[in-house]
Amino acid sequence: MKKTLSFLFAFTMLLLPLTGCGGAVVTADDAANTVTIVTSKPYANLPGQLAHPTMAILDDAGIVDTDGDGIRELDGENINLRYVSYENRLLNDFSDAHIQYLTEIGIGCTADYGSSDDQWSKLAAGEYDLNNNNWTTVGTGDPLAYMANWASESTYCAYSNPEYDALYSALKGEMDPDKRAELVFQMQQILIDDAAVLIDGYYNSSMIYSKNVGHAHIHTADYYWLSTEITPADSSHSSLIRGITFLGCAMPNFWVGLLLMLLLCVRFRVFPVISSAGDFKSLFLPALTLAIAMAAKYTRQVRTVVLEELSQDYVIGAEARGIKRSRIIWANVFPNALLPLITMLGLSVGSLLGGTSVVEVIFSYPGLGNLAVSAITSCDYNLIQGYVLWMSLIYMVINLIVDASYVYIDPRMRLKE
Repeated sequence: MKKTLSFLFAFTMLLLPLTGCGGAVVTADDAANTVTIVTSKPYANLPGQLAHPTMAILDDAGIVDTDGDGIRELDGENINLRYVSYENRLLNDFSDAHIQYLTEIGIGCTADYGSSDDQWSKLAAGEYDLNNNNWTTVGTGDPLAYMANWASESTYCAYSNPEYDALYSALKGEMDPDKRAELVFQMQQILIDDAAVLIDGYYNSSMIYSKNVGHAHIHTADYYWLSTEITPADSSHSSLIRGITFLGCAMPNFWVGLLLMLLLCVRFRVFPVISSAGDFKSLFLPALTLAIAMAAKYTRQVRTVVLEELSQDYVIGAEARGIKRSRIIWANVFPNALLPLITMLGLSVGSLLGGTSVVEVIFSYPGLGNLAVSAITSCDYNLIQGYVLWMSLIYMVINLIVDASYVYIDPRMRLKE
């Protein structure tokens, strides 16, 4: 049943490019049944133009609907194909278009869409009749990996042709570019002659092309490509953030404090010039002065670490499996980016608890930093020694807490122990 149906399905699907129906790579688990369709947009011009010729082919083969339920029978049983695919890269849209076409001509289909891992498990176990999949070249641009999909030693769709296998073996050992191209052309002709595969393209060829990428000219058959011209597109938001954080890191605290005092204390008289402990208005400007520099440093550090993590293989693998970007960032990238941020946080907390001398002196705020400066100017050695001891104790405790937190944040630390 499957061999007869596979041949008829492959033959009738040859007509699909004329309809403008969309699809990806459609395969079944028997010989000569890998079908790929070059088309435009799913559901466009479905299947009215070809319904009568296709049904005539099936009628002539004796595959007809005898009980009037709309599904044709083969060997006395309703035809019901299990269509396995996964919900990513628009494959489910193409699969729905195929199922709609097959249903129109009386071929029953049951959609079985799941994750990419589920699909590969079903293919390996042979638990499918049709499969819609992505087959592309690898990042090197070498077509060997793509042509391997129909070699007997590596295919999962049971297509087998000794002549094709011989050419594939020759391709693996051939290094001359012209001879390799000739071998590929011969292999492609065999696949066309056997109706093993038709070319099928995405109606949206910009699958991984976004406004964040420049000079990436992608064709409908491309998924991986090489180009030295591909560059990140100019982003006004990114440039603005980099500019602001650069200024925040470049401006010293005493200069920022004097500017804020001149603007908000002298000119607009919103805050008092001389601060006093326990007053919110007195605390606001010193806190803002410290926050500007710290926020700039943290922003630059977070951006650098996150961008570095986003280029890692585990992120690329997660995106290829269809995991949402937000989930990847919060569940995978963010925990891995925490370690350097916690180190910075420990140093910041230590400096804040130990006092910030320059800012406290500028705003006349009665803090530990101001007290240390007064002790130095008055040669109060006992107070200076106490301040140094206090600073040492703070940094020791903070560093201990930071180091201990690594074990709870990064499981790899626990494994090392």
